[in-house]
Amino acid sequence: MTPFEVSWNGQTDRAASLSTVYLQVYNQTGGAWETLDSNNSASANTDFTLTGSVDEDQAEYFDGDNNIACRVYQDAT
Repeated sequence: MTPFEVSWNGQTDRAASLSTVYLQVYNQTGGAWETLDSNNSASANTDFTLTGSVDEDQAEYFDGDNNIACRVYQDAT
């Protein structure tokens, strides 16, 4: 399969220095979320970009319909 890249641009209302923001992709075979990128320095209410790629074993990330699942999250701690 072809390598793929995932990118997200946005902002949070909580500074990343207080709680890291993560871009993750779901490994269908392993059954776990894997971090592609993170930010722990962006200020609150300021746009920033997270980008990551998967170059090897891409088949592990595609479901039966050839879709991948990604998420961006920030712990509220």
